[in-house]
Amino acid sequence: AILPAMLMCACCQDTGNDIHQALFNDPKFPDAVSARKNDPAQCVQVKVKYQPGNLGVDLDAIDINRGLVVKAILPDGQLAEWNKTNPDSAIRPYDKIFKVNGKVGTVQELESFIVSSSPDLHLEFRRPQRFEAKLRRPGSLGVRLHYKKSSMGVLVSEVLEDGLATVWNINNPTRAIAAGDRILEVNGEALSPEEMVEKLSSEEEVSLLVLHYSQDPIPIRGI
Repeated sequence: AILPAMLMCACCQDTGNDIHQALFNDPKFPDAVSARKNDPAQCVQVKVKYQPGNLGVDLDAIDINRGLVVKAILPDGQLAEWNKTNPDSAIRPYDKIFKVNGKVGTVQELESFIVSSSPDLHLEFRRPQRFEAKLRRPGSLGVRLHYKKSSMGVLVSEVLEDGLATVWNINNPTRAIAAGDRILEVNGEALSPEEMVEKLSSEEEVSLLVLHYSQDPIPIRGI
């Protein structure tokens, strides 16, 4: 569906529960300006002896070519145990799996790599950076958005050449909105994805809380 002011949005059917964990006030969450200057990747590595069906993580797979985002760590799984014994490299919601056993791929491929691990499982995560972006009409927002009811925020799937987002990026290169980013709040409110899209469509001025992942898309392989 195409929404007003060049806000293009795709919603997928989803029967899962809505989850939004407001971790953006966590002091361990790096701010975009300082993080991009020093360690833009923000990588965390996890190595465990994989026990099938017991990794203990709920994943958001909406961004097909950019990795699996952690929605929740389940209390009795291997990642919860990892967090207890490795507090300095604990995995938390919004971290993104981008490599499994040294391999990259689509979200389906990453899930397959996990399931087929035996016994050593090596996961590489990217930790997001957070920043605030302020866009003010008149003008089109110039973004394509994608979400499910259970998504972790709203996914920015594309930033169009013409629009307020591109103007923001030119004026704020260290806080540029990019494909793969997640919008978690609109005007200070942590809402459902549908409610955020509605606000983005109708508000004159929007303040966005954005999570940025420093990762290039995985190329689609030719046949």
